[in-house]
Amino acid sequence: MNNQLFEGAAVTIRGQEFIVPGLSFGQMEDMADILTRMSLSGGDIQLTKETIGDVISLIYAALSRNYPELTKAHVRDMVDTRNFVSLIEIIMNKSGLEKVAGAAAGEAKPVA
Repeated sequence: MNNQLFEGAAVTIRGQEFIVPGLSFGQMEDMADILTRMSLSGGDIQLTKETIGDVISLIYAALSRNYPELTKAHVRDMVDTRNFVSLIEIIMNKSGLEKVAGAAAGEAKPVA
């Protein structure tokens, strides 16, 4: 493997810039249940223990592609209510799962 980062969106979290990529197919397969719950929420995520865990797992999976030294505990401390929605939107978009204008709430369609 080389040391090049996967393409993604630049995001500053706690003063540090991260390139947030999409999920790999393997990660999408492993996280299919989480992705389904996220898409069914229609972007209106109720903050429960389960959904917070889902958010952390999803963001950790994406960030770990470019920053394998990050731990899930680091992500738990970095992510908060001010940045989690934009991070999820970036990950879904970069993974090819974005909302299409006119689509029903919660209906995600792959980008061609």
